[in-house]
Amino acid sequence: MNTSSTSEPSQLIPAKSKFYLTFFLCLFLGVFGVHRFYTGKIKSGVVQLLTCGGLGIWCFIDMVMILLGKFKDKNGVAMPNISPKLTWAIFVVCVIIGIASTGGEKESTSGGSGSGVKSSKPSSERRLAGIYQCATPMWTLQLKSDGSYLMEALDTGDRFKGTWSVDGTDGTLDSTTAASMSFTVQSDGAIVIDKYGYTFVRTQ
Repeated sequence: MNTSSTSEPSQLIPAKSKFYLTFFLCLFLGVFGVHRFYTGKIKSGVVQLLTCGGLGIWCFIDMVMILLGKFKDKNGVAMPNISPKLTWAIFVVCVIIGIASTGGEKESTSGGSGSGVKSSKPSSERRLAGIYQCATPMWTLQLKSDGSYLMEALDTGDRFKGTWSVDGTDGTLDSTTAASMSFTVQSDGAIVIDKYGYTFVRTQ
């Protein structure tokens, strides 16, 4: 009887350690099948590795089985959940953190710059903003990111200003001092004023 009582703690410690390691391997590296490699399930571990944990579904099922104490090793022996309250709490917290971080990334992507101020201009217009120059005749065109524009003749000093907008490759210059003009964005990024055929090449 003394022999059996002294050997019981030595058997309990490895089982406890094995459960926690399997749990954390599945929690953080489950999509790579690491927990299955650890428990001796090499073939299914390779399949999980090649399929990213069965697109995450198989890995999730394994995690639930581990938490329920029904996940079996290569010998078919189930590993009981040593501390259900603790492991379930850790799992729920990790899921919440993962969902929150995913939502934060989506908001950051749709919100624009890191300053948290959403841009009112579409991304195509923000990319088009800059300074353009026409060689013949000598004009400059500045498309500002706030939606305003300034077109100026370098030889005469004539100036036109107002607002601009673009939809795909078709845009409009709405002037406060003259008639509106339409323009086309070419594949190389140059802007052509449709009415006059002036070609503006971006310089800045």
